[in-house]
Amino acid sequence: MTLKDFIEKSDRHFQREGLKSIPDISKDFFTSAISKTPYVNRFGTNVYEKEWDVLVILDACRLDLYRETINGDADTIWSVGSSSEEWMQHTFGNADTTGTAYITGNIFSREYLDENHFYALEEVWEYGWDDDEGTIPPRPLTNEAVRTWRQETPERMIIHYMQPHFPAIGSDVNIGGKIEKAKFGDPGRDFWLEMRLGSISDKDAWRAYRDNLEYVFEEVELLMENVTGTVAITADHGNAFGEWGAYGHPAGYPIPQLRRVPWDVYDCTDERTFTTTEPEKYEATATEVEDRLYDLGYM
Repeated sequence: MTLKDFIEKSDRHFQREGLKSIPDISKDFFTSAISKTPYVNRFGTNVYEKEWDVLVILDACRLDLYRETINGDADTIWSVGSSSEEWMQHTFGNADTTGTAYITGNIFSREYLDENHFYALEEVWEYGWDDDEGTIPPRPLTNEAVRTWRQETPERMIIHYMQPHFPAIGSDVNIGGKIEKAKFGDPGRDFWLEMRLGSISDKDAWRAYRDNLEYVFEEVELLMENVTGTVAITADHGNAFGEWGAYGHPAGYPIPQLRRVPWDVYDCTDERTFTTTEPEKYEATATEVEDRLYDLGYM
């Protein structure tokens, strides 16, 4: 985040919340400064150093959650960031991406990426966003990824699902509507605050987190049935549940719960179990982008 970006973001935050925004603004300044230190920048494995044809990104998926829920024998790498912004900057800023199709549900693509540097940059969040859920469900991403891999000729493809990042739209855990089927926004930030205060139990939060991973992994399995090639599954970063005093996924934190992520590889063949559809596409307005980032708890 540049100084100009920080000032603009802080101003928007202050206009929305007044003096209540000061702690978050201070945290943004602190974590942004940490993330620019040389040690943090060069720490971790860039996914472009690994072998894969199709790369699945599960947003905010911890290694221990993945091993507990999906594959206990999954390998691991250290991520190049503890937040999506950091991961995008340190992944795509240090690699040749001209042969990569990036199919993303993560809104930070607009802020940090240039479509001219990719074979294709498909920002599915622009037209696949669900306002009722406060996030983008996985199916629009699966649809676009299968269509792209079958009909176009990228050398590599990355699919960036937003789950298991909260809200846990795949869970029925009742914790006051602060994660399941609630927009992020203030409820998203309040969720981590409530965890700090002990109002939401670690057990309930973890169950919702796990349910959300199981939910998105059904789509990952569908994807793997409908592409041919080496498919690797990983995450941009994890989530902290109070370890080292951290909650969520602030930038610049080199702790294992945030930087150690799964690396799970499969050889896949397109079995044609899924028929793609042509979605109605449109470009989100600047106001919609700002509102969605706010829903996600980033503004």
